[in-house]
Amino acid sequence: MNPACAFGSASIAGTFRNQAVYWVGPLVGAAVAGLLYDNVLFPSQNSDENVRV
Repeated sequence: MNPACAFGSASIAGTFRNQAVYWVGPLVGAAVAGLLYDNVLFPSQNSDENVRV
């Protein structure tokens, strides 16, 4: 799913149907992957219980 390839083909053909799939899909997927990475795979170790004073 490459937005640049989809946009190039659509501009040559003159039809821009379903372009949202190629633009919104990767952005939403990247946001979900970033949240999963930060919160599930490597959660932050900074909490009030772990802080030594």
